Amino acid sequence: MRTKLAKREGQRGVFRATFQRKGHRTNQWGTMQTALLVDVRDESGAVVADHVWFIWGDRMRALQLKPGDQIRFVATVAPYFKRAHDFDWTDGDVEFEKDYRLLYPSNMRLLGGSAGVAFIRGLHT
Repeated sequence: MRTKLAKREGQRGVFRATFQRKGHRTNQWGTMQTALLVDVRDESGAVVADHVWFIWGDRMRALQLKPGDQIRFVATVAPYFKRAHDFDWTDGDVEFEKDYRLLYPSNMRLLGGSAGVAFIRGLHT
């Protein structure tokens, strides 16, 4: 469980992370593109999650992200339930465990590339 996020349940906060790659998720409405962000840190620089997945929406598309790019964003910490990794398939009961995720990302800003150069794409300083 992401214990550092658990302490902030329901709160909105500023985070930064490194874009690793795009992926996809299929559900009853079709396939959606997703983005894998790694090394997720809060405003103090403390690691709060090793990774998070977001929907690849207009905000991310506008940033033209490349692997290794660092972004800053605001998001809400929320609980969700995932299938437990160690449950017994033979008894027919599916077990779930509570974990935490980041929802409603907004105010996304590109901080820099994999070299850590602080700039906003298009406004080199």
